[in-house]
Amino acid sequence: MTNKNEKYETAYIWLLYHNASGISTSNKEQVYTLIIPNFATNSDFSLKGWYMAVFNNTADTYTLPLAKISNMPKNKVQVFIDPSLIGSPSSFNYMTCVMVRVNSTSLSKPPDFLMDSVPHNDRFWQEWFTR
Repeated sequence: MTNKNEKYETAYIWLLYHNASGISTSNKEQVYTLIIPNFATNSDFSLKGWYMAVFNNTADTYTLPLAKISNMPKNKVQVFIDPSLIGSPSSFNYMTCVMVRVNSTSLSKPPDFLMDSVPHNDRFWQEWFTR
């Protein structure tokens, strides 16, 4: 997938979840959000270029705060992450989507457009951003 957006923010989001062995709490499911935004060169966002963040939803903290990606390929969206950032699972399930935000004036609201998602269910992502 190539991102040819030159004016807006495009965010690639993966919701990763897995059962963690050795967790002493009654809820063993671990949930992480991998966020890869691209702030286009001609956008009104103060940041420009590709970034990545990993949020541990279970612990309500970032395992990787927003960090610049300097080596994104030109013809695809590709990142490699340290498995420890998502709890070092042997396997995981995921949901993913691509969203676009038109401007930086209201970052507390959901993105303006949901471009694609798996599973193909807009409702999950709409509810995700109303929390």
